[in-house]
Amino acid sequence: MTQGTARDIDLLGFGVAAVDELIELDEHPPRDVKIDLRSHETQAGGICVNALAAAARLGLRCHFAGPLGRNTLSDVVRRGMSGFGITFEPPHRCDDAGPSHAFILVDRATGSRTILMNKARVIDLRPGEPDASLIARARAMYVDAWHLDAGLDAVRTARARGVITVADFEEHDPERVRLLLPSIDHLILPVQYATRLTGETDPVAAIARLSPATRACTAVTIGADGAWFATGADPDVPRRQAAF
Repeated sequence: MTQGTARDIDLLGFGVAAVDELIELDEHPPRDVKIDLRSHETQAGGICVNALAAAARLGLRCHFAGPLGRNTLSDVVRRGMSGFGITFEPPHRCDDAGPSHAFILVDRATGSRTILMNKARVIDLRPGEPDASLIARARAMYVDAWHLDAGLDAVRTARARGVITVADFEEHDPERVRLLLPSIDHLILPVQYATRLTGETDPVAAIARLSPATRACTAVTIGADGAWFATGADPDVPRRQAAF
């Protein structure tokens, strides 16, 4: 950390935001029908914003550094973050930039969901975004690998300034994501993506391939079955965490 810089941010989030349209149905519809929906709710979301919201509810000072523009969808995200006390000063290189826009069909009969996504407004950030001076203010930085080139530069900057790095990856180019892994202190992966990275379908075996002693924690999530994780203090002994 640069001498004299105050760590006034507990968790800096660097990733994509989303606007989620939650549409609750009695059951998933067949083709060519007209049905009543049970509820419709618009929420700010996305992996990074949801992580910041959870951290903020636990009392952390959180700041979002992803790209938003000057449009209705971006305003939905800002209002949602403000409600949780999350601060933000995202870049405005493109006024039309914005979050991804997802329509989520929730099947009440099974609890399953179908996600329809529109990523047309999402823009890539460039290396050097967010600014190194902002990163230096954080105790920890969360990345989701959406902006891979900028993310690689950001995590290197964070490590050089003693900022803890946390990453949650799910569907990005495995070869490029591997470049980020050595700089991640706390790694979170869904089991399907862990399999893509390692070739191992068993989450415990995948963790064994992904958890060097130099990493504080490696976690592989398995949906309703919870997660497996291993810590740097004991990387060869994965442990199970049940889902909430």
